Amino acid sequence: KENENWSRAQMLLKTVEKFELVGKDIRPDVVLHRLFHEEELLIFDEQRLIFGCLCSKERVSTALSIYSSKDIKSMINEQGYVTADCQFCGKHYILNPNQLGFEAKK
Repeated sequence: KENENWSRAQMLLKTVEKFELVGKDIRPDVVLHRLFHEEELLIFDEQRLIFGCLCSKERVSTALSIYSSKDIKSMINEQGYVTADCQFCGKHYILNPNQLGFEAKK
């Protein structure tokens, strides 16, 4: 039943034309009603979206903890640090390999 519902929803969504989704007068509830007028709709209140990333130096260090000391050693740059970038917000982290549980041998 769940797969049938999803297939039906996809089929109905494919009937929407681009012009029906653009414009200041286009309201989501109207589009939903047009597509799913035979269904009992439950429409939630709007929620404001706010950009936010939960990355931190600690989280990046934890993510890197899955790597072996050999892998961490191969990540050390010329300055003696390991760098990482958050793929969500783009923040750049510079980490001391010693903070990753690996003592760098120079």
